[in-house]
Amino acid sequence: MSRSSILTLLLASLCSTALAQSEQPADQSADQVQTVEVKGARERLVPYKESYELARKVRDASSGRVAFGLRLVPAKPDVRLDDIRLWLGEDGDAAPVAVREGGLFVVPINDKVAASGGHYSINRKKGDLNVRVAIMPNVPKDTWTIGLMQQVANDGKAAVNKLLPWYMRAFGIGVDAVAVCGKNAGMPIQVMNGAEVAGTVTADKKGTNDIGQPVYCKHFTNAEKFDAAYKVVIPEGAEVLLM
Repeated sequence: MSRSSILTLLLASLCSTALAQSEQPADQSADQVQTVEVKGARERLVPYKESYELARKVRDASSGRVAFGLRLVPAKPDVRLDDIRLWLGEDGDAAPVAVREGGLFVVPINDKVAASGGHYSINRKKGDLNVRVAIMPNVPKDTWTIGLMQQVANDGKAAVNKLLPWYMRAFGIGVDAVAVCGKNAGMPIQVMNGAEVAGTVTADKKGTNDIGQPVYCKHFTNAEKFDAAYKVVIPEGAEVLLM
């Protein structure tokens, strides 16, 4: 996200307790990392409850229009992400979690697993991965309007306010807009008034997406000249981000 590494690291610090548990030495038995042999080699990654609580805060602050995600980042040069498999739950009752390109996944909100003290498990060894945080829109791509983009930007601000302490917010760290982004500068984005094209804008502002790739974006802010009811057509291959 183009609020970028500063915000990402600040948010990630909220998960520090859980991450620290994944680094405990082997003689600490209570929350010790263990190998689980169920349908292939798995390692317990971190307890689920802390990310569950953060995901609930984000959901509740945004009426479900914003999601809390985690990004798995290689801690070593030889660690691959293309065949990552992640599960949530305990051993034989663990369910797979969908992992997107770049090791990104939306944190599931599962009350039962959280109450039972469940863990994430993964097909990687202890120490192979670090974790970063992502705050993402949770809206179908074909439903975006100017007004909804403005609403979700406000939702994102509310979600960040729930996660960051007041003294960090005082530095202006947070969400400013919903942005439509692509890999190439100048990507055209149509804004529709019913069946008529009300205008075309271009994605030309440099940014970084949720998995650290460079992108070019059009930021949709409260200052847009278009009517709130106008539809924003998301181009093929583009992504919608909180920036």
